[in-house]
Amino acid sequence: MTRIDAVFRKEVKDLLSNRGLVFSFMALVLLFVIIPVGLMAVLVHAPQGMGKEESTAAVRQLTRLVPELEQMSTAQQGAVLVIRHFTLIFLILPVIGALGSSTSSIVGEKQSRSIEPVLATPVTTLELLLGKSFGTVALAVSGTWFGFLLYVGLVRLIAGSELIRVAFDLTTMMIVFILTPLIALLGLGAGVVISSRVSDSRSAQQIGGLLILPIVFLIVGQITGLFVLGPTSIMSAAIVLLFLDLLVLRIGVRLFDRERIVAEWK
Repeated sequence: MTRIDAVFRKEVKDLLSNRGLVFSFMALVLLFVIIPVGLMAVLVHAPQGMGKEESTAAVRQLTRLVPELEQMSTAQQGAVLVIRHFTLIFLILPVIGALGSSTSSIVGEKQSRSIEPVLATPVTTLELLLGKSFGTVALAVSGTWFGFLLYVGLVRLIAGSELIRVAFDLTTMMIVFILTPLIALLGLGAGVVISSRVSDSRSAQQIGGLLILPIVFLIVGQITGLFVLGPTSIMSAAIVLLFLDLLVLRIGVRLFDRERIVAEWK
């Protein structure tokens, strides 16, 4: 067993033992599933569906990527828009999960002084942060993917297989299965950097929560028809996120002053 694996196992065990953290995150996952499914169900079963004047801009943008949308009824178009656009909320979940777990882990261990024995071992700062990163990201991403699979299942149950085929295409899969782990790593890295400098987990979460703002902009931009994300833009975003992940990890290793934590933190 490598030292990274040992840190990883300890991190997963500690996070799973924090029932308040796990239950609050899963409750948020369910909330993020119920809201778009509820909106979609209303549109699917509405007598006349969504008004043309309300959906023209968004439908026109999305039709460039999904031509089949033009042949659908107004109600189906509205349902597809809701399903696809709200898929982006699954980018918020891993940020919240990773950020909350990392700040709770590092700051919590500072407060309980349980991190000091770990820092006194031969494990390097890079090994420590990688082990914690893998453990935290694994839980945040797995919870998000569980929510997405539940989302797909409920949409199929309510709207049928035709909308599934149009709403959950390659772009959607790339958003969930490529961007989700990368953005979770970014949220985690930000949490590590912030947590290494503060002693209050709430302060760390509030500062790190600024990462959610660009995702909110993406959601609003797509809903209003300002733009639409496709495979090319997703891959470009993935490359940028990968670079930022590596950069933040490097910064985290430099800023995580283990000697100061052991000697000065009270």
